[in-house]
Amino acid sequence: MALPAPLTDKPASQPPSVPAQTSGSEWSPAEARRVLWKVDLILMPVLTFSYGLQFYDKFVFSSGALFGLLADLQLQTPVPGSTALSTVRYSTATAAFYWGYIIGVLPIALLLQRLPVAKALSALIFVWGVIVILTPTVNSYAGAVVQRFFLGLVESAVSPGFVLVSSMWYTRAELPLRLGIWYSATGLFTIFSGLVNYGIGSASQTAPLHGWKYMYLFAGSLTLLWSAVLLAVLPDSPATSHRWFSEAERRILRERMRGNLQGADSRRLKWGQVREAAGDWKVWLMGAMGAAIYVCNGGVTAFGSLIIKVRVAGCYSAAAAAAASARGGSGGGMG
Repeated sequence: MALPAPLTDKPASQPPSVPAQTSGSEWSPAEARRVLWKVDLILMPVLTFSYGLQFYDKFVFSSGALFGLLADLQLQTPVPGSTALSTVRYSTATAAFYWGYIIGVLPIALLLQRLPVAKALSALIFVWGVIVILTPTVNSYAGAVVQRFFLGLVESAVSPGFVLVSSMWYTRAELPLRLGIWYSATGLFTIFSGLVNYGIGSASQTAPLHGWKYMYLFAGSLTLLWSAVLLAVLPDSPATSHRWFSEAERRILRERMRGNLQGADSRRLKWGQVREAAGDWKVWLMGAMGAAIYVCNGGVTAFGSLIIKVRVAGCYSAAAAAAASARGGSGGGMG
C-alpha cells in the first residue's frame, strides 16, 4: 500500500542539499523525501498527542470545579457580609502552576540539553503523570497550591523539550510547519476535553468519590501509559535511531542537518549566544506576544466553566457549561 503524500515546505526557503554516498552512489531526491516522510510519521503523532496531554490534564482543574473540586479543596470562601463566595483561592491555585513553570523552564531546558532528550522527556512525563494521578489525595487549599506548583515545574520541560527534539530532525525551512502541527494539539484537545470530563463527572454521580477525582485518575493513568509509549517510540537523536532507520537513512539524516547550523547536538551553554538572544528585539517581541496570549487564555481556561452560567428549566447545566468552556478555552498549551 502506497504511503500518503509527505508534508511539503516551500522549495525556495530550503537550504541546499548536501550529497552523500550511499552504497557507492548519491541518494536521490525521492530517497530524501521518503526519509523525511518517515520522520514525520514517527515524530508528529507522538509530539502532538504528548503536547495535547499537557493541555488536557490542566483543563481537568477547570472542569473539576463543576464536580466538587471547589468544596473539597476549600477553594471557595464566604465573602464577609454577603451571600457570595470568593474564588480568590481558586485563582491562586490556578496561578501556582505558572510559578512552578517560570522557576523550572530554564533549568530543565539546560538539563535536557545534557541528557538523552527522549529518555529525559519520558521520565518527566511519567513524573507529571504521578502528580496528576495522586491529585485525588489532596484535601486542602494548601495541597492544591503545592500540586499545581509542582505540575507546572515538571511540565515546563514540554515546550523547550519538543522544540529541541524538532530541531534535531528538521531543517530551519521545515521547522515552522512541524512546530505548528504539534502545537495545534491544544485546539484539538479542546474540542473534546470538556465533553469527556463531563461524561466522567456525570457517570460518577453515584460513585463513592466526587467526579473531579475520577477525572484526575483518568488523566493521570493516560499520562503514565503514554510515558511508556514515548520511551519506546521516540529516538534520542538521528544518530541513535537504529530501531526506525537503516544506516543509509541515518546517513541521509546526518547530511541533511549538516548545513543547518542549528547546533542541536551541542551539550554546552554558550554565554555569547545567551547575550545575543537577550539583545535581540525579536525575542522580546515574541515574549510580549506570548504574555498577551496567556493572560487571556489562562483566565478562560481556568474560569470558563465558572463564568458561563447556563440554566435549563431553571437548573444549572454542568453539561452545557463544560461544553461551552471547552469551545472557548483553546489557544495555548498552558493553563
